[in-house]
Amino acid sequence: MPNEIRCPACGSDSVDESKVSRNLAVPYGPRFHVDEFVDTCRRCGESGDFANRNETLIDEKKAEAVKASVVSMLAALSDSGITMAYFERALSLPARTLARWKEGQLSASGAALLRLVRTYPWLLEVADEGFDQRHANVMLMQGAAAVVAQYIPAQSLAWASPVQVPSEQTRENNFTLTSPIGHSLLGSASSQPAASAQLTNTRFELVAR
Repeated sequence: MPNEIRCPACGSDSVDESKVSRNLAVPYGPRFHVDEFVDTCRRCGESGDFANRNETLIDEKKAEAVKASVVSMLAALSDSGITMAYFERALSLPARTLARWKEGQLSASGAALLRLVRTYPWLLEVADEGFDQRHANVMLMQGAAAVVAQYIPAQSLAWASPVQVPSEQTRENNFTLTSPIGHSLLGSASSQPAASAQLTNTRFELVAR
């Protein structure tokens, strides 16, 4: 019986089949193993997945990993005090949306949204406040301060809570970070901030443009 797989380059059915193992993963999900097909034409040397089997194989494995990641992400959010009811209310999602996601009824956009909230849980509070830009700026600065605290020893850095400037014209939030060795950070988060951070040893510099 002739080989049904033909080389797309020369049309020959003289094709050798082999497999290559790959380990893949999805964000916040388990790693999964796939044995991909590799077809090689003995006549012209062309190689690849001539029968397009790998895409279907990867999609099936990926769907299982995504479903597991949803359960993991929702559990992590729950452990941090975020309920499914609050999640749905803040983002104006229909009731039982998260329950359907846990069952595997999840679109690519839904998965992306959940990953964003898992990465930055404070986005829910921003949404719950109607995406107010000033509140979003405050939450961004607080989140940045929390990240800084993970990399700089507590005894080397002390910071003040963001101080809101009572000005509706500037709509800015001033903040100050200071260290015992005299380095300080003073800046503001405007309604359209673009900031970059540089970390060197115990020095933290935030440049707002």
